[in-house]
Formats: sequence, C-alpha cells, structure tokens
Amino acid sequence: MTRYRSPEEIRRFDLMKLGVLLLLIVLLILTWILTRDNGPLDLVGEPEATAVAEGTAAADGLTREPGTVVAPTLAPLAINPPTDALPIDGLTLSGVAGPGAQVQVLADGQPLGLASAGTDGVWSLTAALPAGPHVLVAQTLDNVGGVVAESAPLTITVGEAPIASSQITFQPLSDAWSLAGVAAPGTTVTILSGGAVLGETTADDTGAWSLALPAAGLGGELAIQSTDAAGALVTTTVAVGPRPPSITAPGQIATAPDGRGLLIVPVGVAAWTGRATPGTQVEVVVDGQSTGVATVDDGGNWSLPVDLPAGSHTVQINSLDAAGVLLAAGPSLAVASETAIVEGSGTPIAEATAVAETTPDAETTPATEPAADTLLAALQGRPELSTLLAAADAAGLAETLAGPAALTVFAPTNDAFAALPQSAVDTLLANPEALAALLRYHVARGRYTAADLRIVQPATLDGRLLTIAPQGDSITVNGATVLAADVAAGNGLIHVVDRILLPPLAAGVRPPVIDESGVPTFVGPRLTVVGTAEPGRAVRVEIDGQAFGEATIVDAGGNWSVSGDVAAGEHQIVAFMLNGATLEAFSRPVALVVR
Repeated sequence: MTRYRSPEEIRRFDLMKLGVLLLLIVLLILTWILTRDNGPLDLVGEPEATAVAEGTAAADGLTREPGTVVAPTLAPLAINPPTDALPIDGLTLSGVAGPGAQVQVLADGQPLGLASAGTDGVWSLTAALPAGPHVLVAQTLDNVGGVVAESAPLTITVGEAPIASSQITFQPLSDAWSLAGVAAPGTTVTILSGGAVLGETTADDTGAWSLALPAAGLGGELAIQSTDAAGALVTTTVAVGPRPPSITAPGQIATAPDGRGLLIVPVGVAAWTGRATPGTQVEVVVDGQSTGVATVDDGGNWSLPVDLPAGSHTVQINSLDAAGVLLAAGPSLAVASETAIVEGSGTPIAEATAVAETTPDAETTPATEPAADTLLAALQGRPELSTLLAAADAAGLAETLAGPAALTVFAPTNDAFAALPQSAVDTLLANPEALAALLRYHVARGRYTAADLRIVQPATLDGRLLTIAPQGDSITVNGATVLAADVAAGNGLIHVVDRILLPPLAAGVRPPVIDESGVPTFVGPRLTVVGTAEPGRAVRVEIDGQAFGEATIVDAGGNWSVSGDVAAGEHQIVAFMLNGATLEAFSRPVALVVR
C-alpha cells in the first residue's frame, strides 16, 4: 500500500535535500582552499617538495653523496672595485650582501674589519692598509661568527707614497720618543735631526715600521727619509713638542684589565723621581688633582714625594715653566697602590725601562741573572714542551737558545704539535731547514714580558712581526692563546702557547676555509668536506686530530673537497694547506654533529 504524501511534506523534503547539497558544496570549497598550497604528500608523510628539489639538483648536473651538506642559496656577496686612487689611511670599501647581513672583510687573509649591510644590502667599511697590492675577500657571517658565504677575491693597490704616515709619542718610563708609521714594505726609513742620523729601521712585510729615540737633546723637527720605487729620496717631517718629564716610580709594571701598562706602587708616601729639562718644574697630578710641584735641578733630575691611598688611580706628570705655565702634558698612567707588592706580579720599573730603551733586536743578557740558566735549560725542565725541545735540537736551534742573546720564546705544547697532520710533522722532521724556519718564527729578539707584549709588537729571528692581542687576563700571539706567561730564564723568557705559529701568507695567497654554510648536523656515514684555498696548494683534512680522506689539490677556481666515512657523534674538522713540503696555514675549526 503506497503512503500518500501531502504537498507540504514533499516541499519540506525537497528543502532538506537542497540544504544537504549546499553543505557538501561548502565542504568541498573549504577543502580546496586548505590544501591548494601544500601539494600532495608522499607515502611517508613528507612534502613532495623534497623530491622536486633533488630532481632540480640532478637536472642542473649537481650530484652529492649521502650526507653531504648542501649550501643554501644566498644573496650575492661582492666588493665594489674602487675607481679612484686609494689612500693608505681612511680607505673606504663597499659592496653588496643580503639585507642586514654581517660582513667581514679580509685583506691578504687577515681580518680588516666588520660591517653590516643595510636594508638595501649595501655595506661599507673604512680602514687603513699599507702601501702596495692587497687581495680583499668579503665574507658573510652567521650569528655565531661562522662563514656562510665568500665573495670573489678583489686585488687593489693602495697608495704609492714611500712614507705613508707617521706619528710620535712620548714614553715616560723609558724617557724616549717612539716613532711609528707606514711605508712601502721593505723600505729603509732613516730619522735625522739637523742633518745628523738618529736612527734607521726597515718597514716590515705589512709596511709598518717603528723606532725609539732617547728624549734627551731631541727637539724641533725630525726628518724622515726614504726612497720611492724609482730610487728618488723622499723626506717628510714630524714635529717634536716640548719634552714631558720621564718617570722612575717605586714599584713594578703589570697589566691593567683594559690591556694598558699598569704601575703597581706601595700605599702611602713614596718618592717618585725622573728627568726633565733643567730649570723647569714638574707637577704631579693624581686623579685630576695637583698633589705637588718640584723644580728640576741643573743635572735634569727631579724628585717629589707622592702620597697614594690604596686603590686604583690615574697619575699624570706635567712639565711647567718657572712661572707655573704648562709646557708639556705627560700621558696618563694607570696606577694601582697596594699594601704589598707581590714578587713576580710585574716587571721592576728599572728593568722595564731598560727593555724599552733597547731595540727589539738587542742581544744583551741582564747581568743580574746567572748565565747558566738558559732558555734551553728551561725547556728541558718542562715535560709539556718536550716535542719543541726535540724539534729545536733537530733543527740546530738548541745552541741559539743556550747562547747569550736575550730572546723571548713562544713555546707550543706537545698537544699543539700533535694537532698538526702527521705527514706535515714527518716532512718537517725530514727537512731541518724547513723546521728551523718554522721554529725561528717562534723566537723573538729581546726579552718581553706579557705586560711588555701588550704595548710592543716583537720581531722574530727572521725579522717578521708577531701580532699580539689582549684576551681577558691573558694575550694571544697570532691567534694562539698564551697558557703560561713569563717563564724566566737567564737569557730570556718563555711564553707557552696552545698552537703552532705559522708565518703570515704572502700577499694574495688565500688561506684554507671550510664551507660551513649548510646545517651543522646530518646523517652519515659518508661525508664530503668542501672549501676554498689557494689554487695549486695541497689540502689535508683532519677530524678530531685524525686524518680524514685523502689529500687533495685545490683547483684553479680555488675550490677543494675531501670525502670519507665518519661515525656518529660530535666532531671538529680542520683543514691544513701545504705548499709542497711546507705547512702554510690551517683553517678555523668547524664543529659538526653526525647522527
């Protein structure tokens, strides 16, 4: 029997069907909107974009082994070639990078300075470079200082003036004027007064030169002479102002937290003495307040009692005329007044003055120290330096370390030698001349305490300069940290360092750099380490101090790669660059986590 439906029931049924249809349409539209940007998923739930990216790499002819870190796409990094003549001081460099990127500029492989790119990607940097050709490279750094991109090298030539710049400062503790400047590398610089030669020095490989001259009898204008590239004599002048008083304080020299020289003197009243121009007056100013005035006698000597409470002070010694008018203001000195001066906490003022008055190549031995106590004997007494001792003996340097010349040795530990590739060590041991050249770079002429090194740039036995920088309470030498300072010997001092010191690379030679632009973790076991270095050089890679892969030769474009298997864990990677049998440079260590 068929049930009869009224027109009203039929109308409601049709409306219900219409509502269901509209609801389905709305659901379909929402589903399309939500899924249209995600694309289909593969069987393991990963976006298909992974396969597309790998397919693109294959299409471009780029292949990589499993686990190889792929560099991300970066904004172009470049240095704009300068169009005008380049000054030595106030040289401005510019270029492009990613907006907001931090850019580090290297000159001849050494950091020149940092800059930040603006919102338009443009960066600029003002710096000083010695005269001559230089190779510049810009690097983009990540938030922890890692290199994520590097520009193509740019060669520039800075200034041709044989004497680029010079300055003169007074050193009150040594009663000497210190002259320093920049000239063409290798240039002989002569200082004259009234036609008489006062001193002569040679600009180093970077063009820097310096010379200390006794202040007594020195005044007026000094002539600085050199020869240009064509052999013509060029003369510049620098004015010597009134001579401030020299100082002999009753204490020792140490190092202030900010890296300046620090005088440590007893608490209370003590006699400060020195020398100045006869007939003038000497004023002692402590923390901005004058504490007394003394008259310089006919022999040029002055003496004044100074009362210092315990604590830190700033002391300035000024020169006044007979009427009390300021003639010359002395430099401000950091002074610490202590109840007792601890033996070994610094260098005696008299000894520091003697050091400052000698040139870095002075070969004198302090008469107060026993001649039998030599640097060689000091090395023999420290087990952690046994490898250096053996190397010095193999290189024929032991006799120099036992001789009368005053020397400062920067001594790498056994661990520092162990960090070198074994092949490089074997090559050095088999080549005494190459080994001797390397070790001579660890020995400076003259006796320099850690406090002295904060204000002096010493020269090695081969005449090369070492770069000293403060690092907290310690210092670094060419980037190596001093682990133990001022190890005394009769003919000098030893500073123990944590790595081998390598001579600077020649101008234009690119140091080894490991490309760490990818993620710091990956799935092993096959790893390919890639980077840049000087074309034609050999590169060896070590992971955790062990050889990794086979040595490779840097191609014409400056690129290299080394492959091998690596186990899961946290690792440190270092690349070493060799020029034949000579170890030239090594890269900054790169950390990598393998899963």
